[in-house]
Amino acid sequence: MHDRVILVVALGLGISACDRIPGTPTNAARDAVTASLFDPYSAKLRYLATTPKAVCGVVNAKNRMGAYVGETAFIAPRDGGRVALFHDAPSINDYATWSRNSEGEAGRSAYQRLEDGCAFPERWQFDCQMHWLGPEGDHKVCDAWRRRDYDALINLREETYRR
Repeated sequence: MHDRVILVVALGLGISACDRIPGTPTNAARDAVTASLFDPYSAKLRYLATTPKAVCGVVNAKNRMGAYVGETAFIAPRDGGRVALFHDAPSINDYATWSRNSEGEAGRSAYQRLEDGCAFPERWQFDCQMHWLGPEGDHKVCDAWRRRDYDALINLREETYRR
């Protein structure tokens, strides 16, 4: 009886630690994802898919205030490329921030949100081989951003601020 309990506990611990085995795709993904977090030791990762292209899942970690921020989707390329995190769906406010100050820190952050946020749902479907169920942002903003149609973005910004 005790042998069975020990075996079950040992198997459970072994399975839960699979993402910590050196050289595995999930271990590489864990290292890559946690490297970009404020408190990497607080990271709780759930893996949704390991495909030939990427390890995909969600991470929840603590912020500077010590509180968990909620689950954030990630794509960790298996070729060692840059990890993509989906923080927030992009909006016309991101374009407005970038267009006012593209060289400043806020402008660079807004640009990255537009780039990553507009591409993330499509990339999730391609790399993770799963349908994206999260927010997709403002379709009009992302469509204009992908086309680099700045006139359309200016019109959207003016419409938004007129309301």
